[in-house]
Amino acid sequence: MGSIPGVSAVRHAYTEISKNGNNRYWWRDRFINRVVSPTQQRIYGRGNAIDPFGGEHRYTDWDVLFVLDACRADLFEETVPDSGINYSSYEMVESPASSTPEWTSRLFEGRSFGDVVYITANPWTARVAPNSFHDRIDVWHDDFDDDVGTVRPEAMIKAAKAAIDDYPNKRIVVHLMQPHVPFIGGAEVDEGSKNNPEQVINEQIKTTGKEGSFGRLRYGDGDVKKVWSDYKSNLEIALKNIQNITNDIDGRIVLTSDHGNMFGEIAWPFPIRVYGHPDGLRSSPLIEVPWAVIESDSPRPTIKDDGAKHVPLPGEENQLSNKLESLGYK
Repeated sequence: MGSIPGVSAVRHAYTEISKNGNNRYWWRDRFINRVVSPTQQRIYGRGNAIDPFGGEHRYTDWDVLFVLDACRADLFEETVPDSGINYSSYEMVESPASSTPEWTSRLFEGRSFGDVVYITANPWTARVAPNSFHDRIDVWHDDFDDDVGTVRPEAMIKAAKAAIDDYPNKRIVVHLMQPHVPFIGGAEVDEGSKNNPEQVINEQIKTTGKEGSFGRLRYGDGDVKKVWSDYKSNLEIALKNIQNITNDIDGRIVLTSDHGNMFGEIAWPFPIRVYGHPDGLRSSPLIEVPWAVIESDSPRPTIKDDGAKHVPLPGEENQLSNKLESLGYK
């Protein structure tokens, strides 16, 4: 006998409220998800959001695209002057998403880019877009550092160099995890922010709750200045590694991000503070991201679309999911 429509949903709601009903932070997270997110989407929409893969020519005209995961524009502007990276032009642009799962789904799901090779430290790409690219290189599978719970930028740059040599007539996307948590620049790794790829694939990465740096801020136990400093250090490490490869790249290089982070800013029109990067919000700290262009003196490569192909998940499904959870997707 089938279940009565709506009964399972009511049962789930009852269980959740019974378990968390006395936790005001849980209610806040639910309010953000069920009320703030749809309200902001109705008010702000996505009319000004860029699409680096199919929008205006000035945002699709690149040869190598570095995606700095969770890098808000003001952090980039504060950090890049000391990085040694000399860009030709810069502007702050609007992302279509406030989280990597949302960004990946909106830009790639059901679309085909036969001229793109996607190198990624984030397992979410493998889950959402297995058929979208000419090739996908899952650095998270072979070079995930369990000690820090993420893929280090050094591994990504090594993979990028190899891909640029192997695919001279393709556009290259290099999706680093930094400055996204976990923060790897300090003497101690924040265990609460560590995840693993299998958790990401199984949609077990947590963007709410009290684990990790942003979780402690969310529950009133963290130090905003300390988290910002660690966040900046993560970006510094990523930019240093990117700077090491820029002179070896022919063509136009762009540095951007999929989304930002909130550090307790108000989610207008509600008097509620948000930390981290919940799905579906349109608050400025989450959607204002950098767009820095580096022009090479070398001739630009001739790009050829040879069609997209299905790239299967490396390893078992549960392994991918565990790595996703390690990165905070639960």
